[in-house]
Amino acid sequence: MDASAVYVRPVKIGVGFVKGLIRVLTPLLVFSGLVALFGCGSSTPTALPTATTVAQNTAPVVIIKSPASNASFEEGAQVQVTSTSTSPNGVKLVELIVDGRIVQSSPTPNDQPQIQYSVIQQWQAAPGQHTLTVRATDARANTGDASIIVNVNGNAQPTPIPPTNVSPTTIPATAAPSCTLNATYISDVTFPDDTVIAPNSPFVKTWAIKNSGTCDWGEGFMIVFISGSQLGAPSPAPIPFAAAGQTQNISLEMVSPAAPGRYVGVWQLQASNGTLFGTRVNVAIQVPGAPTPLPLTPVPTVCSGSPQISSFLANPATVQAGQITTLSWGLVSNATNVVLSTPNGNSGVATPGQVQVQPGESTTYTLIAYCYNNSVQAQTTVTVQNAPPPPTASPSTPNEIRSIQVEKNGDNYKVTINYFWDGTDAPASLSAVGVSSQSDPVTNTGQSKIEPNHVKYAIINLTGKGAVTIDVCMLGRSGQELACDSQPVK
Repeated sequence: MDASAVYVRPVKIGVGFVKGLIRVLTPLLVFSGLVALFGCGSSTPTALPTATTVAQNTAPVVIIKSPASNASFEEGAQVQVTSTSTSPNGVKLVELIVDGRIVQSSPTPNDQPQIQYSVIQQWQAAPGQHTLTVRATDARANTGDASIIVNVNGNAQPTPIPPTNVSPTTIPATAAPSCTLNATYISDVTFPDDTVIAPNSPFVKTWAIKNSGTCDWGEGFMIVFISGSQLGAPSPAPIPFAAAGQTQNISLEMVSPAAPGRYVGVWQLQASNGTLFGTRVNVAIQVPGAPTPLPLTPVPTVCSGSPQISSFLANPATVQAGQITTLSWGLVSNATNVVLSTPNGNSGVATPGQVQVQPGESTTYTLIAYCYNNSVQAQTTVTVQNAPPPPTASPSTPNEIRSIQVEKNGDNYKVTINYFWDGTDAPASLSAVGVSSQSDPVTNTGQSKIEPNHVKYAIINLTGKGAVTIDVCMLGRSGQELACDSQPVK
């Protein structure tokens, strides 16, 4: 027999065996059909999420850079919360939430989404322990947040605040970010650092600042006080319009303190949404004290001939209105007495010596040395730039725009206004705008605070194209026009 051959013995299968087999298999077949029918084992594969779907549903990432968690502050302090939020969909809104309450909302400039958005938000510290949360919302309404704990007045107990349900802000999907905010300091136009200014003297500080970003500076853009000495300037204060790439002069009206010393104030630009941006700028002034008395130099009891004045000069010899200069003189020999002659009168002085003066206009000072009937004099002149005109008596008609002067430089207009306000409807302000030949506004609207019961000057800077007339109005607190006038642009 061949080993490879297999012999199969025939098997005879009966009808009973077949029926038994059917009884066993039938329940199994029915169960399989039910499984297929009700989808317990779906035959259709489930679609996997794509990279695009994941990105669209990704929550923004929020990082709080300062302050550190568990930091301590004094009651009333302005707590500055610096954060950076990122999202592939573009961040559109950042909110500062304190103990469940929204205290500041900061949308992106021009409502354009930003892949990365940094913002500084502020909260005034109240006693207790508080949870500060920064929440970011992207262009697809996804939200992400980060939180820190801060303590006010050290061991103060948490301030109970009823819970508030904070719902996400719905923001429609939009395009990618289109502009950025930035500003670069160029120069001090007036009053460079450590300029000496007499006590209680008003002055106008002006910086040249370049719009180095791609967003235009328009309505709602301000310059705000950050730290140091505010020097009586308003904060926030509006700034002129500046297109991207343009350099603009930004001015603030300030007043020097009464006490002597060095004063520094730090300022920064702020967008219409409250975002601080660009280079910080500062003003630094020196307020002098009373002159130090100089020891008297013995005057010879006997002299003959002409006295000799070794030197007499002013430093600086040229100042701006409101600035101080120092008159100094050297030893005067062969003299019985020496007199300094100023617009305020004559006074005897010791030699050598010095004195500080604050001329209101260009002034010549004279030093006179006497030897009995013989005299010799020396003179020095201090030139005052941009000196204000002499005081004018109050007009008989109250609330008057007395004159308007317009200096045009390209698209910039310097408007100098002489006014009188009798103090009614206080506080009042001056408002100026450039209009076209069709009386349509073509510049920003500038404003300046005013003082009552004196004839005063105010300066307003405007920017725009095609202004043919400058309209000026004095506006009371109620919004009523107290006086108005116009001046053509030449």
